[in-house]
Amino acid sequence: MTSGRIVGVIVTSVICLVCIVTRTTYRVLYRCKVHVSCHRRWHVDDLWMAVSFLPLLGRALCVAWSDAASRNPSTPELPMKLLLPARIFYALFLWCTKMCLLELYLRICKNLPMYRRVGLWIRASLYITFVVIVLVTLLECRPIKLMWNGDPAGALCRRARLNLVTMGVANIVTDIALIVFPISFLRQAGLDFSRFLRLGILFALGSLIIITTIVRLPLILRDDAQAIRSMWASIEIACSSVVANAPFFQAVIIDMQLGGAHNKTLAERRPSQLTHTTSRRKSNSSRVNSDRRVSLWHIEERMDSESGNRDEFGRIGTAGSGEDFVTVPHGYFEYQERPAEEIEISPYTVFDSKKPNS
Repeated sequence: MTSGRIVGVIVTSVICLVCIVTRTTYRVLYRCKVHVSCHRRWHVDDLWMAVSFLPLLGRALCVAWSDAASRNPSTPELPMKLLLPARIFYALFLWCTKMCLLELYLRICKNLPMYRRVGLWIRASLYITFVVIVLVTLLECRPIKLMWNGDPAGALCRRARLNLVTMGVANIVTDIALIVFPISFLRQAGLDFSRFLRLGILFALGSLIIITTIVRLPLILRDDAQAIRSMWASIEIACSSVVANAPFFQAVIIDMQLGGAHNKTLAERRPSQLTHTTSRRKSNSSRVNSDRRVSLWHIEERMDSESGNRDEFGRIGTAGSGEDFVTVPHGYFEYQERPAEEIEISPYTVFDSKKPNS
């Protein structure tokens, strides 16, 4: 009969696996049909999410093997031996999801030197805290065989309370940093309050992990049965996966909505039509830019365009025509032979009201 511990691991693994496989498949196989400068390419944060599958699988195997071995009287030490790699895999998965979020934030603020330095310090702290957690896990029982040999001298260290507290504190501190950091540089994007609030709520999802950690620490310290520890670890893993993938899925949904509506209308126009902007276009542009839906991909594009990297954009117009200039993505006309849905004028495309010099 399957134990509740195994059921929790299976449910958690399925949730995380769906997120990882969906994200990885989207990046690898989905053909770019919306952006000229395509966001659907592999990034470092996607790599960290893909790598997180390995510790997820490792923990599931260790827990399943340990549960099976606990029913076999001939292997009394094996379940305790498997606890060590299971705890390390658990920590590794959480830290992979943290690195996934951090690399996304670092990509967005790459043109903000001060914030990037802060992000690099957070990255270093993640590396250091993970190493500390691994060392505490392996060295809490000295010699390490006290962990599984049943010696009364190792009764206290086998409860692994130092590992529990160390990881809980490190988890809370790093999650707070990953919430405050993006909100701090988000002010540089020039968003109105509504958009800022929407993205702020997205970042604040990380508080779910903090709340879970704060709740589980006193409960486990009161009753440190392994089944309870595994249950709370599974809950925390599921929350961590959802939080790490939320910006990605939110961006995909909004990107498709915007690309399928406003951008297609603009992209179907020929180059000659684009050079002569009309009041109808201005009305359409206003509707695009006033849309309250905004994703981190749009923030990245906007902060890039406002950081001095103007080589990604080009201005077109008919000299002396008296018509307004319009800013379009660089290389727009090089893609005219492609289907219209492959061309995008983003929600942050600037329609300049300046007239050309005669």
